[in-house]
Amino acid sequence: MFFRAKLLVFLSHFLVSVSIIALCYWLVYNAWYPDGLASAAGGSFLLKILAISSFVSGPILTLIILKTPKSRVQFYRDFTCIVLLQLVVIGYGVHSLFLARPIFIVYSKGVIDVVTVVELDQYGGLFGSGEIYSRANLFSPSHQCISLPTTLEESNKLLFSAAQGRDVQFYPRYYRDCSELEMTERLIDVKFFSELFPGGQAAVSDSKLSASVGFLPVRFRFGQGIRLFGSNGASMYIKLSESTNATGN
Repeated sequence: MFFRAKLLVFLSHFLVSVSIIALCYWLVYNAWYPDGLASAAGGSFLLKILAISSFVSGPILTLIILKTPKSRVQFYRDFTCIVLLQLVVIGYGVHSLFLARPIFIVYSKGVIDVVTVVELDQYGGLFGSGEIYSRANLFSPSHQCISLPTTLEESNKLLFSAAQGRDVQFYPRYYRDCSELEMTERLIDVKFFSELFPGGQAAVSDSKLSASVGFLPVRFRFGQGIRLFGSNGASMYIKLSESTNATGN
């Protein structure tokens, strides 16, 4: 009888773990990393690590103690420790996903910068200004455009800062609200992307947009890519890989 009770505990633990990972999957692909950002900005990789770690530290350990002869007290004591360990792993994984998520999609002069929470924290932009919280969204990236400084002194400071690796996209005080319509005013013809990059046509086809009309260059935290715009208003982020490297002269 006790073995049946342990088996029920394992099955319940497994189903709860699946439900938690399913919720994380929804958050990653529909909220924190939408429109292909999960693959382009590393969210899908972190999610895989979270899922594997969660099942190893949870149901798999429960399965091990399920097959080990133990008294009822010992079993539930070990099971409680496993659940606490799994909660720590899940909490750390979700926290990592949250910090690595794109918080701002910043547009300036025909280029999109995907700015993450980690980068703003690293450069002191996120926690140095309360204005950021009014611009940021908890569950999705916020679209912002850049208003460049008008004074010579500010322009020079920004120039030297950019030379040190902190460009204008990491200065939220230069942000202003903008719509995606403003971004699409300077779209580059998608044929140019297919001609310039050997794997461009395949990447466009894999995007599954109804009809791709143009793209904009994108800078991620690690690497570059494009944002592909479809005729129906949908868009998709594609990170450039070795298969889509430029042939360029």
